[in-house]
Amino acid sequence: MQMRSIRGKNIVSAGYDPVTGTLRTRFNKSGEYDYMGVPEEKFVSLCRVPYPDKYFTQVIKGRFTCIKVVDEPIPPPQPAPRKETTMEFYRAEDGLTFEPEGHKYTLDGKSLMSLTQILDAAGLVDYSGIDAAVLANKATFGTKVHEYTCWYDQGELELVDVEKIKASKYGARFTGWLQFLEDFHFTPDLNWCEVPCAVKVNSMTYAMTIDRFGVFGTDEEVANGKGSFGVVEIKTCADREPSHQIQTAGQAIPFRGDGSVPVKRMAVYLLEKPNGSGGNYFCQPHEDRMDEKIFLASLMLTQFRLNNKLLKGL
Repeated sequence: MQMRSIRGKNIVSAGYDPVTGTLRTRFNKSGEYDYMGVPEEKFVSLCRVPYPDKYFTQVIKGRFTCIKVVDEPIPPPQPAPRKETTMEFYRAEDGLTFEPEGHKYTLDGKSLMSLTQILDAAGLVDYSGIDAAVLANKATFGTKVHEYTCWYDQGELELVDVEKIKASKYGARFTGWLQFLEDFHFTPDLNWCEVPCAVKVNSMTYAMTIDRFGVFGTDEEVANGKGSFGVVEIKTCADREPSHQIQTAGQAIPFRGDGSVPVKRMAVYLLEKPNGSGGNYFCQPHEDRMDEKIFLASLMLTQFRLNNKLLKGL
């Protein structure tokens, strides 16, 4: 059985026999195990999702008959050829670079269209009626709020730093984020705090920065496997735009695999003044299943416009 390399902390490779429906996994400490009757799409997702260990625990472990492989020699894992997949995933270690000035992404030296540019090119956002200076000031303000919340989530702020931020002009929004974390029992994955990445879907590649990916649930719920994964987009504006739900749909694609592990999507609007319930935030879940189809259609439209030189600036 041919084995494929997997970027997991515990799972290092996996193989699949479509005739018998056997999934073979190799763990870095305990060796190889066969799981019987596993659908092939779950093997494909295991090889693609960014967090194979979590996917394995939620979708495969304990759900299929397991047999330890003891006698068969272990062949060296073979990397999956990229051309065989319908989705590929890239981060800095794969050659992706991001320049904050100009918000430019490149992969192996080639410029990529960003998720924001796709929404703009598809006509889903329109800032033409807003003064450029106003947009620039809002962007600068938002960048600072993102910076402070990221430092907090990564544990880089001392108590005195937190109090200073709360007392600054960014304090209300910063407080709103802390309230959201507590109210929704959201634990950000430290590997996914303001992280640039790129995704290739059906030969079309786009880039984006994920604000947060993490787990919703109390410590007890997570320990019992009842937590849920989620993508969170942080907004420092109070206006809820239809494009925001399409934006989170594009962000969730690399995390959803074959759909066996649901991924929550939501935008959190951090507010200058408390709302009626006393919170400095408003949370908008995005649950429309059509959102991803709309995003992919926008991606195809943007790619078409680029290929036919109907779009400039990308």
